Amino acid sequence: MLSAFIVRIWEYEWTYFTAFYFFFTSLTTIGLGDVVTKTPNFIIFNLAMTLIGLSVVGLCVAIVQAKVKLVFDRMLRSIDAQYRIRQVDPHVATMSIVEDEEEGVKRLIQSQSLEDRIIFLFVDEHKKTMLKERWRQKSSMVN
Repeated sequence: MLSAFIVRIWEYEWTYFTAFYFFFTSLTTIGLGDVVTKTPNFIIFNLAMTLIGLSVVGLCVAIVQAKVKLVFDRMLRSIDAQYRIRQVDPHVATMSIVEDEEEGVKRLIQSQSLEDRIIFLFVDEHKKTMLKERWRQKSSMVN
């Protein structure tokens, strides 16, 4: 809100909403181009704002990427835990009950928290295939 006020000071003909809209589209690097500054000195401020916006967007992508990796690693550990449970008591282990790796990974996903299930939607196909392969590998191992 303060930044929109600063934009409004330089572009005094704009409404507060237009200044906020310009600031938001510049910061999020959307930059539709429908609102353009008339003041040449403001270009430097806009450039700095765009660089900050790129940093924020990059940081958000990195955070999501790290969370996806965390969920993937947690699911790998869950498969390993199912294997260990199977070694101790094969009658209660999901790995003993479900032979098919598709169904096994599906049940594994369903047993996760809602947050992890939502994040799992962003896991790429290669990693999903790796999970299925790990399930198949561990479920075929014999005591």
